[in-house]
Amino acid sequence: SADDMEGRLPGTRGGAKARAYILRRYKETGIQPIGDSFERPFSIRGRASATDQNGVNIVGVVRGRRAPDRYLVITAHFDHLGVRDGQIFNGADDNASGVAALLAVAARLSANPPEHSMVLAALDAEESGLNGSQAFLKDPPILLLDEATSDLDAESEFLVQQALSELTKGRTVLVIAHRLATVRNADRVLVLAGGRFVEGGTYEELMRIDGHFAALARRPETLRLMLDAP
Repeated sequence: SADDMEGRLPGTRGGAKARAYILRRYKETGIQPIGDSFERPFSIRGRASATDQNGVNIVGVVRGRRAPDRYLVITAHFDHLGVRDGQIFNGADDNASGVAALLAVAARLSANPPEHSMVLAALDAEESGLNGSQAFLKDPPILLLDEATSDLDAESEFLVQQALSELTKGRTVLVIAHRLATVRNADRVLVLAGGRFVEGGTYEELMRIDGHFAALARRPETLRLMLDAP
């Protein structure tokens, strides 16, 4: 909330300076980006404005120790009203209290990783109508796909997979699937049987283990679907 942040209005030099400060603190604390970058720029028509609002959300994650694929989200906004008639509107006089709390929580979680993964989102353009929140929800860093290709033939599944490859860039993706072709390129596959976790690894590792996953892959109907794929 210092004067040199110039009120942190989105799209201004002060807003960019505030964003750079938060990015530096994320990196110093050991927070990791989700995908290739912490920054998630957006342009959205705000509820309190007749024009598009531009901003940049800053999103990072602390991976959980025991359940890294389960997520909780903590948010705070870093923007304010900027400069009006020569007066700087700093907002809170205690280091923009929400962001200060977010950074303190980030440092604590990084030093003591929780059981579940924690997403830390510093939101922009909130003062003008919760625009950062709306953008965060419309462009989620974590995407859940539940049986996205379950009722498709092989050719249609191939086309959907191509479209999803673009949609999922820069995101953590959780895929629930019975069709093995859907998870063939996953970084990690978790196998459930009888409601319990029984195996985990890459596609190739699970085939070498020759357990539940490999048995499913050898079923005639599974082989037919995989051979029919374009």
